[in-house]
Amino acid sequence: MSAALPLAATYPGLLTAQVRHTEDDRYLLLVGGRMFQVGDIVYGIVQDLQRGLDLPTACAHYTQRHQRTLRPTDLEPLLRKYLGTEAPAAAVSRTSYIHGQVQLMQGEVLHALGRPFQSLFRAWVLGPLLVVVAVLLGAFVLRQGWFVPQFHSVPAVQTTLLAYLGLVVGIFFHELGHSVAAMRYGMQPKGIGFGFYLVFPVFFADVTEVWALPKAKRIIINLGGVYFQGLFTLLLMGGYYALPLAWAGSRELLGTVLTMNLFVMLYSLNPFLRNDGYWIYSDLFGLPNLMHQAVFYPLRFLPHAGSRPAALHRQELPLLLYSLANYALFGYLLGVFGRYSTHTLLPRLHGLLSSSAFPGNLLNWPDALFLLKTFGLYGFMVYMTAFSLWRNLRAYAKNRQAAAKAAAVAAPVLQVTAA
Repeated sequence: MSAALPLAATYPGLLTAQVRHTEDDRYLLLVGGRMFQVGDIVYGIVQDLQRGLDLPTACAHYTQRHQRTLRPTDLEPLLRKYLGTEAPAAAVSRTSYIHGQVQLMQGEVLHALGRPFQSLFRAWVLGPLLVVVAVLLGAFVLRQGWFVPQFHSVPAVQTTLLAYLGLVVGIFFHELGHSVAAMRYGMQPKGIGFGFYLVFPVFFADVTEVWALPKAKRIIINLGGVYFQGLFTLLLMGGYYALPLAWAGSRELLGTVLTMNLFVMLYSLNPFLRNDGYWIYSDLFGLPNLMHQAVFYPLRFLPHAGSRPAALHRQELPLLLYSLANYALFGYLLGVFGRYSTHTLLPRLHGLLSSSAFPGNLLNWPDALFLLKTFGLYGFMVYMTAFSLWRNLRAYAKNRQAAAKAAAVAAPVLQVTAA
């Protein structure tokens, strides 16, 4: 790096970057609206750069203070990556994996809407209400089963539209819950938006600054969505039992919306996708970048692994259990897809392609639709498997390079940890 270049030209992100030292002794770098968890070296160097020092001088001051050699060349690639632009290519953000984002509600409107609900997150209110939500909704499922009505008394189109409208309202309450919980702890929500996670449409609340809070508060914010959606679902259950039995259509509709919201709540608590349950598990056991760690954790026990542990430490047990469960779930889903392919998809596909009427039979809409769905499903499975493997292998290689670099300069805290 040329010392003569202004820092703003070399590191544009430095102008707006913020560094924070949290209550639980973590160092955070906020740049381009996204959060990174860094080490104390990066934290101190960024502060020095923002005070007007150039990089060689900042490194010299660090070497003098800590009696550990720190050279500009050790830090320059890292600073260029995270401060070289206003918006880094990769970041620790709970919405950075959501694509095609569209904001539906501005932060100011959301703040005004959520302010009256903040008292629901007082300790003496939150705990009892969570128990009430879990007990009453559990009792509903035990009594009614997973409610699947037949809708004999309501037109199907009308029922479908109203049911999905009720689900959208429930999901809005879910995201409102995350935002109100963040407001309760002094965070300013940036709004509620819509986007795509993988290929699935999702709503999201941008609460990136939650990383600056202690673990217990982060977990409560993660639970806030299910908590608020649970309260909304209790209102639906009250309406379901309050309606007269003669109003069969209305009861069926409320029962359907109730069930759909229950499924969304359980799905949100799934720790094997980047849902609320994933972040709760990650925060609870202090496992940043949980999925990446879990995918590559077994490699540590291979004979050629340079960092092969001599013994399993107690704090590694949650990661080991998550890794094993993740691989078991992946294997189970592959088995289900394999059986479905063998017994359903492939026989019908073979019959379709080997028919004497082929390719004329493709003009038949049901057969054409089946063909499109089949190739789309296989294409999606291959794409997701290959993409996930490529992404994780690339991240693994980069982390190994970063670890080797950090070890060479005796500064492992140089590494940036993704959450």
